[in-house]
Amino acid sequence: MTPEQLHQIEKELQQAAREALGEVGRADGEICCGYENKARIIFEGNEFSLGAVNEERTFGVRVIDQGRMGFSSTNQPDHLLSTARVACEIARLSPASEFHCIPDGTPHNVVSLIDSKLMETDSRDAGNLLEILVKAASSDKRVTIDRAEIALSTRIQSVLNSKGVYSSYSITTAEYYIMGMARDGEEVTSFDYDGGVSAQRGDLESQIETTGLEFRSSVIGSLHPIKGKSTRGAVLLHPRAVSDLFGSAVFFNTNARMHQDLTSSWRDKLNQSVAHPSLMVTEHPLARDRAEGFMPFDREGVPASDHAIIDGGRLNFVAHNSFTARRGRSAPTGNASGSPKSMPGIGFSNTSFGLKSGSVPIQTESEWLDDLKHALLLVRFSGNDDPVSGEFSGVAKNSSWIEHGALRPASEVMISGNVFDLLKNIAGGTAQVFPVFGGSHAPYILVEGVSITAGNE
Repeated sequence: MTPEQLHQIEKELQQAAREALGEVGRADGEICCGYENKARIIFEGNEFSLGAVNEERTFGVRVIDQGRMGFSSTNQPDHLLSTARVACEIARLSPASEFHCIPDGTPHNVVSLIDSKLMETDSRDAGNLLEILVKAASSDKRVTIDRAEIALSTRIQSVLNSKGVYSSYSITTAEYYIMGMARDGEEVTSFDYDGGVSAQRGDLESQIETTGLEFRSSVIGSLHPIKGKSTRGAVLLHPRAVSDLFGSAVFFNTNARMHQDLTSSWRDKLNQSVAHPSLMVTEHPLARDRAEGFMPFDREGVPASDHAIIDGGRLNFVAHNSFTARRGRSAPTGNASGSPKSMPGIGFSNTSFGLKSGSVPIQTESEWLDDLKHALLLVRFSGNDDPVSGEFSGVAKNSSWIEHGALRPASEVMISGNVFDLLKNIAGGTAQVFPVFGGSHAPYILVEGVSITAGNE
């Protein structure tokens, strides 16, 4: 595919959307269009194979007629006009709400993040990239790869509505991941995974090789675990654990719908302290170097922007889509989430956790490992967490005991606690933040008050 061909597809999507809006009549209408061309190369069972090459167009039609809303979607362009008529019929039969609305017009927002070199990458080149990942990970024969994959995608998402909104962006990405374990004799570690996303061909080889080497180190580092002691105390959260544990609670409780439905534990706490004064949580949807969550506008076509969600431990921001904004007599924040196949929800893009210096000790990762006399390094949490109560319990995966600067793999460790307590009991961390597969950045964070139950004491 060439950039010219992609531009032609974008024009075709826009024309189809305008024709569908014509079926809406006097009602307010919104058409969300998606296009994706994806080719996948897979390594599984010690063999490389070419996955299906998929090309798909999807359309979501939302109609609001005198407060009554209808929605229908299709992946068949020939059915778009009938899909619009179905949405109108659903609206006619639906109960009315004064909060259903479609955002007013904004200046056209058309953004391209197309890398021509990445677009020109063919299946043979993609196979070579995947081979780099596999070779780096399997350079230690104890590593067993269950599956590895690279997917090359060219995507368009557009939103057009009857109030003047027209927003469209196009992007090329290479997404890669690997999952597997380590085996040494009869001993087998638990599964682990890693990966990344890039919108530039550039130094993709080195990024992929680094991911493979880090995956290798992670699974090999889980071999020959030792028994620990049950305790309640300090845990050094790996960036993955910070993103998983903290992210679940923070983003649920900064969703305006949860506030309005009285589900959030942070309702009525805007501008109040909800975490330790050192904690910063932000989102950066416009960061072009973070392709996984790049989002110049939201699911409703509202321009996106950076937000300080938690600033110095204080709740600084609550995310809205158009429905919750009208319900809360506020303005949309550019956080409507979802695809053309779904109704707009609320979400965040390219989130980052960080610590302000001066309020807690800030050291490098190696310095923390040297200083901690006895603690658990929690890399990956697998279990249950309740974002309403904050209670969590589960297994520490791919984790280690820290003993006077030495790391030993942890075996059969259960952890439990309350995330809201951990957010307030931050005892230190790193200034550096690290990318986490899934679209987040986070530092290492030391917390107090985690219950650790070691098996086979």
